[in-house]
Amino acid sequence: MKYEGVFVRKRPFSSLLHLWEFNGNAIDIVNGLNLSTSSTGSVSYIAGKIKNSVYFNRGHLIGPSGRNLNINNNQWTISYWTNIVTFGNAATDPIVGILNRSVGSTNFGTRLIFSTPNVFYVNYCNSNTQLNSTVTFGPNIWVHIALKPPNIFFINGTRNAPTGNTMTTLNIGNPVYVGLDNYTAIRTMQGQMEQLAVWTRQLTDAEILSIYNSGNGLDFNLWGNNLK
Repeated sequence: MKYEGVFVRKRPFSSLLHLWEFNGNAIDIVNGLNLSTSSTGSVSYIAGKIKNSVYFNRGHLIGPSGRNLNINNNQWTISYWTNIVTFGNAATDPIVGILNRSVGSTNFGTRLIFSTPNVFYVNYCNSNTQLNSTVTFGPNIWVHIALKPPNIFFINGTRNAPTGNTMTTLNIGNPVYVGLDNYTAIRTMQGQMEQLAVWTRQLTDAEILSIYNSGNGLDFNLWGNNLK
């Protein structure tokens, strides 16, 4: 696009609600749901897939009290990059929360689960509703993951129909946890995460594939503040 001799980058996708790039911090550059570092384990920022990433060494990030991420109309998409080394306690509790909260034994959000040595799969949970990817992946590689209702996962550009029910509400918050399923303190991970994003609509398959970008990723920050 061009106005009065000035080139303007057109934003990639509308309805972006949250974006944590993890480019040296845990700031949500769209809507200010900024995350703080936990007092357990450690969290640092290192070179990532696209720019920088957050590295979890059995630590996690937590959102402010009173800030929810609640989308009830089945119109949402989650997208992120991750590079898992291992889980905090893969032998006894092989689950890590990506964007998650637990209330008692009831879980909400999206997680990764360690099924057998060096094999991970994607999980969505909303109370008693569970979906699991049939596509799996291994450790120490960058993987792009996207989820959208009613039952579509993308893993490294491959469209996957998960097993289980259908995804409905995205009901996460008060507070939001990233890098931890707070059901227990050991549901953490060692590994990286980058470009964690949430939209208030279902992205098209073509849009998700453009984020994956043939494995190269997409730098959202090229669009500056013109992201919503």
